[in-house]
Amino acid sequence: MASDVRHRAHLLPVRVAASRSTSGGCWHAHWISKARRALPVELFGVLSADAPPHSVPLSVAVAPLSMEWRSVSAHDMCMLMREPPAERRASRVFLAPDLSAPGALLSPAEVRFFQEHGFLVKHALLDRDAMTAAVARTWEYLLDVVPQDQASGWRLNPHDPGTWQNPRWAPMPPHPTSGEHEGRAPVEYHGGVVKLHLLGREESLLESFANHPRVRDIVRGLLGGELRETSFFRGVYPIFPTRESADDRVELERRTVAPHTDRVCQQVNVCAYLGDVAPRSGGFTVYPGSHLRLFSEHRYEANWSPLPSYESTLAKVGATVEPLELIAARGSVIFWHGRLAHSGGIHFGRDVRWAAFADYTHDRPTLTDDEHRALGLYEWFKDVKLFREDFEASSDPWRHWAIGSSRVPLH
Repeated sequence: MASDVRHRAHLLPVRVAASRSTSGGCWHAHWISKARRALPVELFGVLSADAPPHSVPLSVAVAPLSMEWRSVSAHDMCMLMREPPAERRASRVFLAPDLSAPGALLSPAEVRFFQEHGFLVKHALLDRDAMTAAVARTWEYLLDVVPQDQASGWRLNPHDPGTWQNPRWAPMPPHPTSGEHEGRAPVEYHGGVVKLHLLGREESLLESFANHPRVRDIVRGLLGGELRETSFFRGVYPIFPTRESADDRVELERRTVAPHTDRVCQQVNVCAYLGDVAPRSGGFTVYPGSHLRLFSEHRYEANWSPLPSYESTLAKVGATVEPLELIAARGSVIFWHGRLAHSGGIHFGRDVRWAAFADYTHDRPTLTDDEHRALGLYEWFKDVKLFREDFEASSDPWRHWAIGSSRVPLH
């Protein structure tokens, strides 16, 4: 039955064990040890007019900070992504290519890029003025709900970038252990990372981001079928710059990233940049191609259902795949496959990284909140739920997606 693409497997009532990180509040299956000395290398993507028609037209330029740029082919880029590094290194900065075509919701090149690498950046997709208004609203809300350490003498000022570095918040209370917000506080703050989940309920932000027709149309173009209605999104996640040294090289040497994937039900996830995100300024970081490896490490296509080998495979992804820190302008939107490994970005820049996150799935029957609690998978801040019935994973991760070459109907 596992090979029958029409078979719908019932969710197993088994509690999934996981460990929670102490930095960032994300669920990690495995932590990679802290990196040793890292070469500060930057990587930027540009279009290549000479790429063969059957491949993604992507080339890159790679160089140490003080060296001349040199061109690298798309094939070489794939090798860079797949070869095990000699030692653990920081992420590379990556400016995704614009593969769009006039008049097309999704160009063939964009679809190929998403299928191969597991993510797609649509540059300047959302209204820049609306994003500026979203940042202003987030500043207002943040100053109201995130307490500052009064004893430190530090005061956060939205109009003074000199106050944005190394924020000193008051101690954060424990996460609620019961009630609507069980397992995750509505407001999180630790180090430079702040998560403002309740902003995901604000109508103006829903209209300008999560429910914006351009966002939903692209998700529908990738996933196909009827989408679950979005009543709220995860929230706005600012990242403030932190640093110990005035030397960028010293900062980069001590920074590392570690991969994780999201739980519950994952199909298409989205990150919108509400402000410009420059290099080493907290850009969302992805492990290209990891979605294909990690899709095979689950029993079901979308529901969180890791196999016993999942943790070791995630660790191998962290050790062998070069993570890419995505930089882009305000209003740009990152779409990524739900099984793609990712991480928060390295940030020792000067500006606050403003980003909002949302989740999208097919509109199918789901479990109740109490059923999620029984499984240890209650995450109130995500407007997606475990499917009551899900398809068993196969060798084809796209068989129920619009972009699949031999798409199988959901019903």
